[in-house]
Amino acid sequence: MLDKIQSIRARSEEWIFFALLALVTIIVMMELLSLYSTPVPDSYLWWGDESWLMIEFRTQILTGVFQHPYALGSSLAHGSGILFGNMWVPALFYGVPAALVSPVTMDIVLLGRTVTAIFAFTLLVALYEIVRRLSSDRLLALFSVLLLLTSRSFLLTSHSARYDILSSLAIIIGVYLLLTSGTKWSRETSSAIVGFISAAMLLIT
Repeated sequence: MLDKIQSIRARSEEWIFFALLALVTIIVMMELLSLYSTPVPDSYLWWGDESWLMIEFRTQILTGVFQHPYALGSSLAHGSGILFGNMWVPALFYGVPAALVSPVTMDIVLLGRTVTAIFAFTLLVALYEIVRRLSSDRLLALFSVLLLLTSRSFLLTSHSARYDILSSLAIIIGVYLLLTSGTKWSRETSSAIVGFISAAMLLIT
């Protein structure tokens, strides 16, 4: 009797898992359909921040300085200082494609949104895997992905040529490493990882 109940429960969880997986897949595809149109580039939440940042990332790759070449007469045309001008990680992911692709071929904002979409998908996969490993429950992990995917903040940040999703990915991986470091590594190794994560975050934002 107990074996039969467990078998029914296992089949039910299997059906729920695949139903959630189908729902997640549908939502991802629906959100991708509006990647280049919603919100309108350089509007709504950031008022020009998308093209502004993409130009700065491209300039950082081409010149080594995080600056805006068109902000004539502004301090931003000379650079953003040691801290604000130290975003080499997003510059590699956003600035390199912008430097390689001709503006005639693809709009710089749409190019940045493509990069962000790849990071957004990576974030969803990373969230699923981290929750699954920490909880040993794939239903909970998939439901966590569904909650993030259906949030308004995720929709906006995954549809912008900005590094917010990259920052989120770095944070969630950093938190996972810190949560698991106590059982796997010595105190010295854990301290080194904390220091590395802190320094790495400065290179992102």
